[in-house]
Amino acid sequence: DELLDVERILSGDDQTETGLSFNRCKPVAEWIRLFTNLPESLLSVLHDIYGDDPHLIKERQETYLTVLQRFSEQYGSSRRVVIARSPGRVNLMGRHIEHRGGNINVISINKEVITVASLADDPRLVRMTNTNPDFPDRFFDIAAHFETVNWDSWLNFLDSDKIKKMVTDSQGDWMNYVKAPILRLQYLYRDKKLLGMDMAFTGNIPVAAGLSSSSAIVVASAEAAVALNQLDVTPQSFVDLCGEGEWFVGSRGGAGDHAAMKFGVRGTVTSLGFYPFGPRGSFAFPDGYRLLIANSYVKANKTTNAKDTFNQRVASYEFAVMLIKDRHPEYATLIQHLRDINSETLGVKPSLIYKL
Repeated sequence: DELLDVERILSGDDQTETGLSFNRCKPVAEWIRLFTNLPESLLSVLHDIYGDDPHLIKERQETYLTVLQRFSEQYGSSRRVVIARSPGRVNLMGRHIEHRGGNINVISINKEVITVASLADDPRLVRMTNTNPDFPDRFFDIAAHFETVNWDSWLNFLDSDKIKKMVTDSQGDWMNYVKAPILRLQYLYRDKKLLGMDMAFTGNIPVAAGLSSSSAIVVASAEAAVALNQLDVTPQSFVDLCGEGEWFVGSRGGAGDHAAMKFGVRGTVTSLGFYPFGPRGSFAFPDGYRLLIANSYVKANKTTNAKDTFNQRVASYEFAVMLIKDRHPEYATLIQHLRDINSETLGVKPSLIYKL
């Protein structure tokens, strides 16, 4: 900590509320005034995000005011803040294959997580509050997570006894989905100290409904951290960091959900490819059609057992590739990911794929 403080001062990288990162920020009281009166410039932004439905615009206006007022009550009305949002997502085709290098086709929806965030008075702490009483106030010390643990790789960090115990003891706590991207960013930017934040959250994505409410918390938190710390993160890197960050909660999935939230375009289906990651394009949803998303009320809880089952499947894919490469060395050089075991890549008839 002391060495990083010295480096920050000597390099002139002293991020304060007078710094560059706050040129486009506004005090909470100013944001409340703007969302109360909705000037044309702000209304235009809301139309770009949510479309032209006046009822939806009115609903979201009230939502922004609610979370801004919660921040004001919790941390003060004079604080300069950024507002970050992340939508939920639906995966139309290609579920849970992006971590094998597959392509997915996704849409983002008008359910979302919104956070209002500012730099904290205590540069080590991230404090969070939520408009939903089911999500109690929480805080954590960024630097404390990197004391006496292995820093040589992100996976070794996650597999350290200290971190595993911390995650196990707080299993299911919403705070972990805020921690996840912030710790991943701190691990990446080890030459600087990420600054503490005060954050207020709200959201209307149904929990455990398969719409990625937890990943939306990850993405919104990452957006706020990147903005307030002035980090130079490309959209592609942002997606990878969010995906790897969510490994903190114990799952070993891909970054498809985060990519859908970052690259989704209203009114379109977005095609995304992986290894390497990149958007393949956004395509207009056919005129005259609507997609109905029904709630089955079967909870997709991310409990320990559910995580274990998911991770076992991921491991099974890895073992399958290893076995095929071992037993059929003539194809080994052509196979890097599970997606490569297809007739076109291997230059064989489809029937041989089944035999393999």
